[in-house]
Amino acid sequence: MIKNVLNTIKIYIKNLLLRSKHHKIPFFKGLLLKIRGFKPEAYVQYDFKTYNKNEFITNVQRWKSRRINGKGNEILDNKSLFYENFNSFVEIPKTILIAKNGNVFDLEGRILNEEEIILVFKNYPKTIFKPNNGAGGINVLLFEFKNNNFYINSNLVNNDDFFNVIKTYAEYILTEFVEQHEYARNLYEHTTNTIRIVTTKLKNDGVIIPLAMHRVGTSKTVPVDNASFGGLFSMIDVKTGVLSVAKSYTTSSNYLLHPESNNNISGVVVPRWEEIKNEILKVANSFKEIPFMSWDIVVTNNSFVVLEINGSTGLDFIQMFEPQKNKALGIFFKERGIIK
Repeated sequence: MIKNVLNTIKIYIKNLLLRSKHHKIPFFKGLLLKIRGFKPEAYVQYDFKTYNKNEFITNVQRWKSRRINGKGNEILDNKSLFYENFNSFVEIPKTILIAKNGNVFDLEGRILNEEEIILVFKNYPKTIFKPNNGAGGINVLLFEFKNNNFYINSNLVNNDDFFNVIKTYAEYILTEFVEQHEYARNLYEHTTNTIRIVTTKLKNDGVIIPLAMHRVGTSKTVPVDNASFGGLFSMIDVKTGVLSVAKSYTTSSNYLLHPESNNNISGVVVPRWEEIKNEILKVANSFKEIPFMSWDIVVTNNSFVVLEINGSTGLDFIQMFEPQKNKALGIFFKERGIIK
């Protein structure tokens, strides 16, 4: 109890220190929002003209939601533990190498020299290099090996620079690259465009999917679709799999089409949506000790691949469409004591 109170105080202080990343917010407007538990960006991003502020889940409440899973988050946060626990249930990109403290290891723990590393890349010419802990597509690199040359995020680099990069990062893993379905590639072909599916379990009920979002990358986010770096995001109708208009953190525009590819976003249907939902619900029911999961998946030609599962979800990109406090996610938070 005391620990939770102290953590809540820390969260409030952390929130008060936040600065707007994407917009210039009037100081006192931003301060009042932070006192109420919101990020200052909510002044621009949330529709406070249509909805009452009390209808929104605050940023402080969102941070507190990390408590819901307890120790279950340890499985989700560490990508190696995540792979061990979920690999028999869903398809997960295979881990190929581990980079740690200036060395590169195979899965048996043996340190590899540069010649051995090159041999690995000949067998896996397109890979993803990402932190072993963490989420959100931050500091993720695309590696390619073509014609005996290395490329990082499609940029040619010499061997010395490549090995400096791979040995500099601590606690990184190299995984297989996932080829996305044609529909996702059509949204924007230069990034892997992922889906965020949230699952929740009420104490006396089964697992449900309260909401789902589709991310779409831009030239600012290559090779990932990170919204914080300038990516787009669209709500998915959970019943039908149809995408809404897309939004961005950096503008107030609604995008029917991708601003760079000029391809449709709004109205696009996620292939095999019912099958994807059913499979995720089935797996989530097998991990009832982890009642709150945010699945990041890539739809492929044959099925889908789970990139990671997080023990919480950002709410900014969701509540830019509509507030969630009185919807299924908010009901779940109330039952778990996160909001009143």
